[in-house]
Amino acid sequence: MLNTVEWVIFRGDGLTVARENAWAAVQEDRARAKVRAEASTALHDANVPTLK
Repeated sequence: MLNTVEWVIFRGDGLTVARENAWAAVQEDRARAKVRAEASTALHDANVPTLK
């Protein structure tokens, strides 16, 4: 059912654009996670208490 709805909504280039946007969002999430991990490591190394 979902494939049919996607096909109707995203005919042709629309599906390609949707996939590109989804992949860009994944890459942005990964970049934010990397920055958070680096900040957490830096705070831990500096013995700064963090919120949980």
